[in-house]
Amino acid sequence: MEILELIEQLEQLATSSKKVPLTGKRMVQADRLLGLVDQMRQAIPNDVLQAQELAEKREEIITQALTNANRVKAAAEQESRLRVSEGELVKIAKHQSEEIITAAEERARTLMQRVQVELESRRTGADQYANEVLSSLEQDLSTVLESVRRGLSILNPTPVVQSPAPKAEEAATAPAS
Repeated sequence: MEILELIEQLEQLATSSKKVPLTGKRMVQADRLLGLVDQMRQAIPNDVLQAQELAEKREEIITQALTNANRVKAAAEQESRLRVSEGELVKIAKHQSEEIITAAEERARTLMQRVQVELESRRTGADQYANEVLSSLEQDLSTVLESVRRGLSILNPTPVVQSPAPKAEEAATAPAS
């Protein structure tokens, strides 16, 4: 799966980047990191496409099952018309036709249920996988961003603002410690 390869590249980028002295952090090239993130975004729709393909297969199976059921029903009806000779034969044919139709409909329902379960399983798995990958990426990016901010604060410290000296009146009225 393409997303797994991208995660490995992200991990390699993090482990092969230069260490920031005394922090245990690493400096990562932002353009490479953002490139990997963009590639990950593009790879996730592939999983969604797979789920859509499964849904299309489900529809094909349902259509095929209904077609088979209609064919069996039509065959049973035709056979029953041929046996229309007398009451008992008609009853037997009608009963057999209903049994065939019931069996075909049951088989179609069973197939539909199996396909639905499989579709839900894959969709849930894809959603969980995407959630885990994005959560992990978010965590990694937070760590990298915090490291970048610390590095910037080391390189560009903000001057400390000192409070102004007390005025003569305040110094005279202030209690001695």
